[in-house]
Amino acid sequence: MDKSQITALAAFAEYGLLIATWSDECGFLYTVDLRPIVTTHDMKIQR
Repeated sequence: MDKSQITALAAFAEYGLLIATWSDECGFLYTVDLRPIVTTHDMKIQR
């Protein structure tokens, strides 16, 4: 079982997400492109 812990999250660009993880002595940085799952229809902006 992987015991990696998320140590940081950050938004980038218009639809990006960065996720940093750490496990023992090894870290990883993942990039996630949210465009395939987010549409402007999903976003409800109220003014």
